[in-house]
Amino acid sequence: MTADELNHFLDSLVQEIDSPAIRGIFLTGSYARGCADYWSDLDLVCLTHDDIQIEDTLLYRDCKECNPEEHRILVSVTYCPLKHWLWVIELPESAIHAIPAFRNMRPLLDKDGVVAQLQETARLFDYASLQNKANRYAAETVFHLVEDVHKLLGGLTKRDESRVLAATHEILQGMTKAVAVSRGVMVESANTYFAQVMQETGIESAWTLAFRQAAGLEPGDVWIRGESALQLFWETTVLLSAHFKLHERDTVDEVIKRIQIGFIPSCSQRANL
Repeated sequence: MTADELNHFLDSLVQEIDSPAIRGIFLTGSYARGCADYWSDLDLVCLTHDDIQIEDTLLYRDCKECNPEEHRILVSVTYCPLKHWLWVIELPESAIHAIPAFRNMRPLLDKDGVVAQLQETARLFDYASLQNKANRYAAETVFHLVEDVHKLLGGLTKRDESRVLAATHEILQGMTKAVAVSRGVMVESANTYFAQVMQETGIESAWTLAFRQAAGLEPGDVWIRGESALQLFWETTVLLSAHFKLHERDTVDEVIKRIQIGFIPSCSQRANL
C-alpha cells in the first residue's frame, strides 16, 4: 500500500467510525511506524468521552485504492477514554507497551486536543518515576510463579508432557515480563518483544541461553525445554535478587534448592540468593 493509498483508506475509516462519542482517533502499530507488511493489521485507537463504553471491533475492510491482493485489510478499533490510557501508563507492566505506541502514534482526528495531550505525555514520560513499582511487580511475578516451578518439577518427574508444557509456558512468559518490567524495556511491538528482552539481558547471557532453549528456539524436546525453564527461573531470581522481600526471598531460596538438587546440578556450584 502506497502512502497515498493509506491516507485515503484512513480518511474513509475515520469518516466511518467518527461519532459524537469520540474525541479523537489515532493510528498506532506497524502502519504508524511505517513498517507494515502484507500480514499487518491496522490499529486504530478512539479516545471517547468519559464513562462512554463502545465495544472494540476487529474486522476486514475493503481498500478500494489498494492492489487486488491487498483489497481487504484487517482493522482493529479500540475505544477508551483518555483517563484510561493515563492510568495505563502509571503501571509499569503496561507502560512498557503503551509509551512507545503513544510516542509513535499518528493523529487522525483531534477534536479537543486529547490526542496531542496523550502524545505529549508519552513523549515526556520518564520510566524512573515507576522504577520502584517496576521492581515490586517483577519480584512478585517471580514469587507467585514458584507454584508453577513445582508443577514443572512434578511434570518432569512423572514424564507428563502436558504438565511440563503448561508450566514451561507460564514460566517463560512470566520471567520475560519480569525482566522487561524491571529493566524498563520499551517494547516497540509484539513482534520485537522477546528479541528486545534478550538483547537487554545480553545475547550470550545465561538468561538468554536458557530462554532460547525453553522457548524452543534451539533444538530440544519437551523435557529439555522444561529443564531450561527451570534454569530460566533461576537466572531471573539472580537478576532480581535485590528486589525480593524477606518472605519472598526465603520461598525463592527454597525452590531454587529443589531445582538444584533435582534438575540442574550446575546450579549447586553457584551462590544462593
